[in-house]
Amino acid sequence: MESSPSDGSVGEAGQACRLPREIVRHILLDSLDPFTILSMRRTCKLIYKTSRDKDIWVATLEKVCEEYGIFKPTFPMAQMSLMELEHAATSPQRFLSLIVHPHPNTQPIQYRLHPRRKRREPLSTDSDPNGRPYLVENLMLVPGGRYLLCTVQMGDSEGHDIAIWDLG
Repeated sequence: MESSPSDGSVGEAGQACRLPREIVRHILLDSLDPFTILSMRRTCKLIYKTSRDKDIWVATLEKVCEEYGIFKPTFPMAQMSLMELEHAATSPQRFLSLIVHPHPNTQPIQYRLHPRRKRREPLSTDSDPNGRPYLVENLMLVPGGRYLLCTVQMGDSEGHDIAIWDLG
């Protein structure tokens, strides 16, 4: 006879709740993706409390960075809150799900994005000692979204420089 949690016995999820906390930590740290951790959080108090340990989410975010090729220093993990770590760890999967399964009211996303128009924008006259504006070309957001790379032409000069901006 198959047991169910309503008949007083412990179901499959309840079996995990009887494990020692260190084994639950090991399972959460080593083998689960962020959404599975969040789903397991709903099974019992032990897993809920264990899944709210910051070091589990730091390790999970590190795994996500490796899996998706995200530059790890993009995230100041030691200073991030638990909510920020959970958000960052789930972001790549949430973004990909928007592309693969877009909302029915949205326009389909093209795989190759081309700008409708290109133009050079002066950023600021404060940066150039001679009062000449920087002209920005070829913008590229580094995977992870914290750093912006671009080529810049300073004033009337012929050459280009590479500029890196920390957006964090």
